[in-house]
Formats: sequence, structure tokens, C-alpha cells
Amino acid sequence: MSKAVEQIKEKLNILDIIGTYVKLVKAGSGYKGKCPFHNEKTPSFSVSPDRGFYYCFGCGAKGDIFTFVEQIEGLDFKGALIELADRAGVKLVKDDVRQREDSTSESKDGLYETLEIAADYFQDNLKRRGDALEYLKRRGLDDASVANWRIGFAEDSWRSLQAYLKSKKIPEKLAVDAGLVKQSDNATYDRFRSRVMFPIFDSAGRVVGFSGRHFDAEIAGGKGANADKSEPVSSKEEADKPKTEEPKYLNTPETAVFKKSEILYGYNRAKTIIKKYDFSIIVEGQMDLVLTHQAGYQNTVATSGTALTGSHLKILNRLSKRVVFAFDGDSAGLKAALRAAAMAVSMGMDVKICPLPLGTDPADLVRQNPILLKNAVAASKNVVDFLSDAVFSSGKKGRKLIDAVTADILPFVKSVPNKIEQSQYVSKLGERLGVGQEAVYEELAKVSSYETSGAKNAVTAVSREPSTRGGQLRRILRGLVLWKESLHDDEFLSKIKKQADSLLKEDDDAANIKEELIFEAEKFYGDQITVNEALSLIKDLEREMLKEDAAILARQLKESETAGDKDRAAKLLESIHEISRRIDKLENKAVESINNKSK
Repeated sequence: MSKAVEQIKEKLNILDIIGTYVKLVKAGSGYKGKCPFHNEKTPSFSVSPDRGFYYCFGCGAKGDIFTFVEQIEGLDFKGALIELADRAGVKLVKDDVRQREDSTSESKDGLYETLEIAADYFQDNLKRRGDALEYLKRRGLDDASVANWRIGFAEDSWRSLQAYLKSKKIPEKLAVDAGLVKQSDNATYDRFRSRVMFPIFDSAGRVVGFSGRHFDAEIAGGKGANADKSEPVSSKEEADKPKTEEPKYLNTPETAVFKKSEILYGYNRAKTIIKKYDFSIIVEGQMDLVLTHQAGYQNTVATSGTALTGSHLKILNRLSKRVVFAFDGDSAGLKAALRAAAMAVSMGMDVKICPLPLGTDPADLVRQNPILLKNAVAASKNVVDFLSDAVFSSGKKGRKLIDAVTADILPFVKSVPNKIEQSQYVSKLGERLGVGQEAVYEELAKVSSYETSGAKNAVTAVSREPSTRGGQLRRILRGLVLWKESLHDDEFLSKIKKQADSLLKEDDDAANIKEELIFEAEKFYGDQITVNEALSLIKDLEREMLKEDAAILARQLKESETAGDKDRAAKLLESIHEISRRIDKLENKAVESINNKSK
């Protein structure tokens, strides 16, 4: 036994280590709990603090604090040693980190070394790329985040990394096995080219892979200083691919040290905070993760190149049963969140959905103002309540409402393993529907759980309206006014401000994204905007707002006709006709203006 191992065992109590993941109760001279390595109802997991040993009478799992951390965190011995040394405050030296005898240990050591060298190389590249650093800054990342997450850059070159690894005496096979270099019939070349690189870490903080975001240097305002456009000797198919076919994110393939279904990006930093605050937040990408941590939510994790799996959730469930899904605010993000939420619910987790504005992600909110993310997280709802609120506020009534509850909500309720919690949802649904619990239970017995039914309509029930053209025009006009105000262009503003103000509603969020709106307007118009063009924009917005009002009145008219309210229907119809006349008048003026310009 090495000196470091002895020191760690002296400083760390096995009850403290295992108690982080398992609720232990006194049983004779030892302690008992439910085994974290297999599902069981009756505790059969025994821990002896005197011997520093654990044993499960159910599955046979056994060992000391090192084997426990290896099993629970999915680490090898070296990873467990690094993890526990950090907790114990023991400084490791080179001889301490030799692996226990293992036929794969030598090759894994080589992979870790190769990946670490590559991470350093990418970091050094980024320091020389002002355009890439400026891009990260525009995305909202500060210098501390770039450094803490070891973000780097892969040059637009076929073999720059390969040449660097060779200079460090790294065998070509290791570079291939680490997923850094691709091999064709007769040639090898770098997998990552012209990408912002995010290292992926295991639980012990070792680099196990990378996720690279495609970076177009020309669009960003410059070209790579070391660009090498020549294709590898035997990879013409790769070389012939146009830039537009490049995936936005490219991830390391599965390797001996990188298992996508078991690695959560940011977990190495988040795990102690998750335990401390007793909940985790899950986001979809590296950029979302880094910015969410930057905003103060350091209990956040993200998947790495794959959808969320049961293995990922088991890892989080050991630390806390409470989880918040903060996926992108669009249909695809909602579908992914509901699929993942269903798995988590079936595992007995307390699952909440964080409502993000349509078309945004956590990174967008942090860039605008971190308080927006805080408000969104605070507004998170239990997934069943989230779906219930969406269905009951959808305007459906009668048979359609009952069908929506059956299709969208009951499959989730069916997935809840705790019968007391399930009965609470049944009670709430009965109250909202105005029926007895027995009727809800009868329908619940007929449906399948979300996992087997897919609850295909659930996303439809909660999907929000897409952003309208009117909303887009309002944003452009607001940015234009703010831009001209920043330039103190009083002459220009005097000619449009009154009409613009009549269309722009008070918007608290506009103050939070003022600089962003100004930037958009400046880039969109340059110095070319004239007063007439601004007035034309105002007329377009006025027309679109009238169309939006007409659409709302049309829905109200349909409801009134269905309800048999003839008086209200007649008033609504007259209002719709009046709006139509105003729209026709605006459109006729627009046509006249075009004709005058063409003369």
C-alpha cells in the first residue's frame, strides 16, 4: 500500500464517503442502507467503520473507500485516488498514482496523457486567436470561464495536432485510440479542425474527450494564421465535403476512457454543489453549461454528444432525487426534456421543468441578464403540474379537454412509482376536471406509462406560439430607436419617435438587452437607414399588429358563436371588419408609395 493511500484512509472516514451517496442507519456495530449498485426495497448494504469495509448481501459488492468510489463514480483506481486525495487534502506525487495491476491500465494511462497534452495544445492555440476569443466574449463567456473550463481552439489544419503529438513522442496509435486523429486507408489526419474546443472531464477531473464547435473564421472576422487547406492523401471524400456540411458540434467517439452514456459534462465540478443544495440542473450543451455555472448555478450538468440516458440519471439520483430540466425553449428541446423527465419520474425522482422563452436557451438568458435565468429556474414546475397547467390553459373544453388530459398527463402520472404521490396528482386532476378520483383512476388504469406510450401529444399541449413577424419588427424598431438615441440623432428621432412610441409597448426586458438591440440595429442598417425607410418599417409593424389583433378577435368570435352569444359575436365581427378596413388602407398606401418610387 502506497504512502498516499495510507494517508487518505487515515484522514477519510468510510461513513462520510459512502454517506454522501447512501442514507446509512446504525445497525449493531456497523451501519446499513439500501445498496447503490442494485435496486432493493430492504436494506442489505452493510458498512463497517472499524474495518473501513462495505459489503452488500444482495449483489455481493464489497471493498474499501477506493473500490466504492471506483464503482459509484465509474472511475479506475487512479481516478479514485485523485478524487479521494483531493477530498483528504493529500498531495500526490508521481509514484503515488501508479495503477493497481491491471491489463488495461498502461493503455489507459497513455490515453489520459495524450488527451491532457491535446487539451494544453488547444488552450495555447486559443491564446493566439483573437477572433475566436472575441467570439467567446460575444457569446457571454468571461476570461475566468474560458480558463476554468480549459476552452481551446483547433486550427483549420489537417495535421497540426498530429504533428504536435508526434513532437511530444506520442505514438500515432494512441492519438487514434484517443479519438483525436482519424485513420483512412493510407493516411491519418486531425479529427477536429477549425473548432472551439471544450474538454470533457471524468469525475476525477481528467480529460477524457472533447466537444468541438464549428468556427467559421471568415465570418468571425479573420482567417487562421496557420491554415492548411491541403487534404490528407487518402481522404478525398472528407476533403470534398463543403463547409456547410460540417456539423455544428463534433464530439470524440467512444473510447476506452470516454463512454458518452456515463459522462456528464461539468459533473466533476457540480457534484459537491448538487449534494449541498440537494438538486441538479440539466442543460443540453457545453455553452449552456459554462454560462449557467458562470451565472452562479454550479450544480448544473450537461450531456456530451448523446441524449440523456438512464445511466446519467442514476449518477445524479445518488446525489439528489431533485432535478430541474432547463432544455432549449423550442419544440425539440421540450420533446427532449419530456423524454428525459419521464425516465427520471419512473426512477422516483422529483422532476421539474424550467420554462424558457420560445427560441432561447440558458446561455441566451445569461447573456441578456443572469437574473433572467434565476427567474426561470425559480419558476420551474413539477413536470405533471407543468403539463396540467398547459393543458388546462389551452382553451380546450368538454371532450377535447378530457382527451388532452388522458393523452398528455395521465401517462406521466402512470410513470410515478410512489402510489401516495400518484394519488395526489389524481386528486388534483379530479378537482380541476370537476369529477371524482374514481373516474380519474379508471382512466389511469387504461393508459400506458409515458415510456411505453410516448405521450406523443404532450409536446403539442405545451408548445408555445412561434415568434410572429410583428414581434420581429418590434424588436428591430426598438433597436433602431435605441441606436439613434445613443447617437443623439435628435433630428432623425423627431421625425419617427411619436409614431414609434405609439407601437412600442413598455418592455422591462428591453433595458436588460439594450446593447444587444443596438448592436443588431447597427449591423442591420449600417449608415444607410433613412427617415422614409424607418417610417416604412413603422407602417409594416402597424399592419402586422393589426393582423395579430384580427387573429385574436377571430378566435374570440369563434368561441362566441360556439357559446351562442350572438350580441358579443356581432360586436366582434364589426371590430374585425374595422381592422380589415385599416389594413386595406395601409396596404393601399404602401402600393402607392412603391408606384411613386418607380416613376
